[in-house]
Amino acid sequence: MVGWTRAFIYAGVPNVVSSLWKVDDDATSRLMGSFYAKLGQGVATGAALRAAQRSESAGASSHPYFWAAFVHTGVDRLGAPAGASQAAASPEAPEA
Repeated sequence: MVGWTRAFIYAGVPNVVSSLWKVDDDATSRLMGSFYAKLGQGVATGAALRAAQRSESAGASSHPYFWAAFVHTGVDRLGAPAGASQAAASPEAPEA
């Protein structure tokens, strides 16, 4: 999986959401619906995935098998690398 993710990033794709194992189609559909709804609200990619995973973990598919397979690699909308603090990417953030 790292090979495909790296290939997309090298090709210029700013964000890749991939799964680490085969996941149930219904659970994936619910998770991705929530993920894209958050993206539509302007939430950064990593935060949108986390919110969708938290939502799914509290629902009928609470077992991590159904939601933990998905990972985000890339750059969030604010320009911060995935996993970095969004405050650090903000132009208003004070210099350290």
